[in-house]
Amino acid sequence: MAVQHSPRWTDLRLLPVTAMVWLTSWFGIRLNATLAVVSGLLMLGLASGVVLWHFGFAVRAAGIRIAAGIRIAERRRPKVTAAVVLSLSLGGIAMLSGYGQAAQREADPLHRIAEQRMLLPVIVEFLESPRNSGVPGKVSVLGRVSQAGLMGQEVAGGLRVEISAGSEWSGFRRGDVVRTVGAFRLSESGEAVTARMSVRGPAQRIAEPPLATAWQSELRERFSDASQSVWGEWLPDAAALLPGIVFGDRSRQSADLLDAMKTTGLTHLTAVSGTNCSIVLVGLLLFARSCRLPRFWSAGLAAVGLFGFVSLVGPDPSVLRAASMGSLGVLALLCGRAGQAGPLLCAAGTALLLIDPWLSGSFGFVLSVLATAGLIALGPPLRLWLGRWLPDWFAVLLSIPLAAQLAVAPVIVLLQPALASYAVPANLFAGPVVAWSTVLGMLGLLLLALAPWAAAGLIGLAGLGAAWIALVARFFQGIPGAALPWWEGWPGVLAMAALSGSILVLLAVFGGTPAFRQRLSAGAARLSDAGLLPDVVLLRKGIVWFRRSLGWTLAAAGAMFLGGSAAALVLGSLIPLPP
Repeated sequence: MAVQHSPRWTDLRLLPVTAMVWLTSWFGIRLNATLAVVSGLLMLGLASGVVLWHFGFAVRAAGIRIAAGIRIAERRRPKVTAAVVLSLSLGGIAMLSGYGQAAQREADPLHRIAEQRMLLPVIVEFLESPRNSGVPGKVSVLGRVSQAGLMGQEVAGGLRVEISAGSEWSGFRRGDVVRTVGAFRLSESGEAVTARMSVRGPAQRIAEPPLATAWQSELRERFSDASQSVWGEWLPDAAALLPGIVFGDRSRQSADLLDAMKTTGLTHLTAVSGTNCSIVLVGLLLFARSCRLPRFWSAGLAAVGLFGFVSLVGPDPSVLRAASMGSLGVLALLCGRAGQAGPLLCAAGTALLLIDPWLSGSFGFVLSVLATAGLIALGPPLRLWLGRWLPDWFAVLLSIPLAAQLAVAPVIVLLQPALASYAVPANLFAGPVVAWSTVLGMLGLLLLALAPWAAAGLIGLAGLGAAWIALVARFFQGIPGAALPWWEGWPGVLAMAALSGSILVLLAVFGGTPAFRQRLSAGAARLSDAGLLPDVVLLRKGIVWFRRSLGWTLAAAGAMFLGGSAAALVLGSLIPLPP
C-alpha cells in the first residue's frame, strides 16, 4: 500500500526574495544618494556576475564533455538557485526605485515651501474621505496639495499630506477639491506622507469629485444612513459597526466602541483586508461555477468584482495587498494551481513594495502580511496539534484566530503596549458571523443602487451579525485583565515574540505526531550522551507525566472558560448589567 503523505503546507522559495526587496525598499527611501545608488548598482552587478559565472561554467563543462566524450557528474556543477539571482537583482531595483521616488518627492517645488513652516493658502484634493482622528472635534484626511500661494505667486506641485482639521470637514468626501489655509510640518524620512498640514482657516469646495467617485461616496453614505435608520434606535452599536465591516467606514463608531474593539483585538474586522476580498472572490467564483461558466469567464467575473470592490472602498495598504493576492489567485485559477498561497503572498508583497516602497514602513501593511502569513504557515500545523485534544471542527475554528494572533502580536505591542488577553476567544466567538454580515451587507449595498426598497431587509439581517460582534467586544472588554500592561519598544517586541514562540513550542510538543515526538526523543538522547541533559529515560518519563497532567489541566481550564464565557454571553444579552 502506498504511503499517503500530507500535503506541503508552505513554500518558502520566494521568501528570501520578498525579504530582500522589503529590506532594500526600507533603506532605499532613507539612505542618501551615494549610498543608495552604489548599493543598488552593486547588487545588480553581483546578480549579473553570478549569472555570467554560472553560464560560463556551464559552457566550459559542455565543451569538455563534447571534447572528451564523457558526461561530467552533476555533483561537480555548482548549484546556483534562481532565488539568489532574483534576490540580488530585485533588491537592487528596489533600492534604486526607493531612492528615485524619494528624490522625486524632495524635488517637488512645494517640498521646499513646506520646509519653511509658513501659513499659506493652498488647494487640496482629497485622496480619501475624512475619518475620526481620536481627538474630540478633529478629523484626519489624506490629501494632495496641488497648488500653494507664496508672495503673490501660485506654485504648483503634488505634495502628499496628512491633514488635521475640525469636525466641519467631515462633510467632504474623497475626490473633493477645496481651497483653504494651512501650516505645514515636514514628516520624518521614510514616512508615507511628505508633510502634515494643520488647517487654520475655512474651506471652500472649488471642484466636485469625478462622477464615478461621487456616486461611490454617495452609495456608501446611503448605506450608512440606511444602517442607522434600521438599527440606530434599537442597536446603535450595530448601526455604527456595520459600515466598518462592509467597507471599512469607522466614522460613526463611538469612542467607547472603538476602544472595546481595540482592547479585544477585533479592530481588523472593521478595516477592509484580505478577509473581505476573499469573501468577495469566493462568492463570485461560487456563483460563476454554479452557473457552469468556464474557468476563464469565472476568473474574469471574479477579477471584475474585485476591482469594483476595491474602487468602492478606496485604496489602502491592506486593500491593495488583498487585491493583489486576489488578482494573483485569479491568475493561479487560470493556470490550475490555486492552492499556492505562500508563493502568491510573497509575489504580491514583492510587487507592491516595488511599486510603493513606503509600504515597507507601514504598520497596516506589515500587520496584513503577517496575519496572512500566519494563517498560511501556522494554521495547518496548529489545526493538527489542537486536533489531538479537541474535536476537529473546534480545532479548525480555534486555529484561525490563534495563528493570526501569534503572528501579529509582536508587532501590535509597538502600537499598543498591552497584552490583549482575550483576543483569541473574542475572535473565536465573533469570527463565525463575519462572513454573514459581510455578504449580506455587500448584497444590501448593491440593492441600494439597483432596488433601494429591497435593501432594508438585508441590511437588517447583516446588522444582527454586527450587533453580536459589538456584544462580544464589550463583554470581553469588561472582564478583568482584558488589557494587561506590557513593555514598550523593542523589549516588548522580543518578549511578545518569546511568548508566541513558547506557545507554539508547547503546542508542538504536546500535540505533535508520534514521529515528531520520536525525533524530539532522539535529539534529547544525543544531548544526554553529550552530557548536556540528564538521563534521557528519566527525562522522557518526566515529559510524559508533565504532558498528561498539563493536558488534563488545560482541558479542564478550557472547558470551564468556554462554558463560563458562553453562559456569560447568554446572561449578558438577557440581563442588563448595572452601570
